[in-house]
Amino acid sequence: MDIGRSHQEPRHDPITRPSAAGTLSNVVPTAPLHLRRRTESDCETIVSWVDNATDLYLLSGPRYRRNMDIPSIRVRPAELSDADGIADVHVQSWRETYSGVIPDRFMGADALAARKRMWGSILSRDPLPGAIAVAERRGQVVGFAFAAPSDHPDATKGVTPARDLNLYSIYLLAHEHDAGIGSSLLDAVLENHPAQLWVLSGNQRARAFYERHGFREDGSEFVDPDLNGIVEIRMVR
Repeated sequence: MDIGRSHQEPRHDPITRPSAAGTLSNVVPTAPLHLRRRTESDCETIVSWVDNATDLYLLSGPRYRRNMDIPSIRVRPAELSDADGIADVHVQSWRETYSGVIPDRFMGADALAARKRMWGSILSRDPLPGAIAVAERRGQVVGFAFAAPSDHPDATKGVTPARDLNLYSIYLLAHEHDAGIGSSLLDAVLENHPAQLWVLSGNQRARAFYERHGFREDGSEFVDPDLNGIVEIRMVR
C-alpha cells in the first residue's frame, strides 16, 4: 500500500481514504487480534501480529438467525493469497461509494490491476508493514482493513500526526453493510488503541461509523488535488 515509503506507491492511492464499512451490532468475536509495537536498535518501528493471533469469527446476529442458510462471516489476518480478493473489494467498494464523486481512473480495469500488484507487494513483506485483516464469506473476501504507523505521507498529509497509529483503509462490499462486519474489522486492526484516520468530509455514513467507535474530528483538513479538490478531514480517538 501506500504504507511504508519503500513501496514506491503513488502518494494519493485511494486505499488511504477509509469509507464506511458497517455498523455496530451484537456481533461478537471469539478472541481479539493484537498489535505489537517494538523499536529495534536501528530505530525502525514495526507493527505486526502477535505470534499467537487467533482468527476472529463473527457470531450469527439477528439477520442471520432469520436466514439460517446464509453462511457466517470469518474475520482473520490477511495472507498473500488474499491479494486479489482485497483488490477486488478495494475497487468495487469505491465504485459503490464514490461513483460520480472521484475520477473514474480510480475505479477501472487499470486501477484494479494496480491494486492487485500493490496488495501483492504489501502482503509479501516480512514482517507486514502493519495489521491487515480480511472478512470472508464462503472463502471469498468481502471486506478488509489496514492500520499501520502514522509516518507515511498518506497519514500526515502535511500535518503532524495526532496519533502514532493510522487507519489507512477499511472497505466492505455494500451488500455486507449493517451486519457488524465493519466493526469487527476495525477492532481486528486497532483494538482499543488510540488512532487517527482521514475520511472524505462528505461521507456522512463513514463519519457516523467512526464516531460510534470513539473518533472525533480534530479540525485538520486536506484538499486533495488528485481527487478533484475533495476535502478530507482527520478524525482521532
